[in-house]
Amino acid sequence: VRLAPLRTFVLWVGAPIFLATAGLRMDLASLAQPGVALSALVVLSVAVIGKFAGAFLGARLSRMSAREGFALGAGMNARGVVEIVVAMAGLRLGVISTSTYTIIVLVAVVTSLMAPPLLRRAMAGVDHTAQERIRGLEHDRWAGATQPAATAADD
Repeated sequence: VRLAPLRTFVLWVGAPIFLATAGLRMDLASLAQPGVALSALVVLSVAVIGKFAGAFLGARLSRMSAREGFALGAGMNARGVVEIVVAMAGLRLGVISTSTYTIIVLVAVVTSLMAPPLLRRAMAGVDHTAQERIRGLEHDRWAGATQPAATAADD
């Protein structure tokens, strides 16, 4: 409870500033070069397949269903913030080029944007526990309270 103000500051101020700074260091023009664009596609493919396959295989070896493995793989695919932190450090130290940095950040962003639709699709067929259903109903009730009330003109 005592750390709540710090958490709020980090989530609402610190993280957006960090991510904006990371984005400003990108050189999207470098993606116009065929070699850089091809490298970006290869790195993106390896990242998606590697993260997804590792999580899916681990889930299947743990006797989870294929759908649960797909959901786990989709969720693990979105782990890009650490990549951005390491890439920023590498760029500042001169270990990686701006083009490489751009590819790494691009991969982090694309994999993060892929996760929500894939997770929605995967979880649509997974049986939920009673507690998860209750939590979902509470979420729907809360989300419904934040939506503007329907008017007669909307009907």
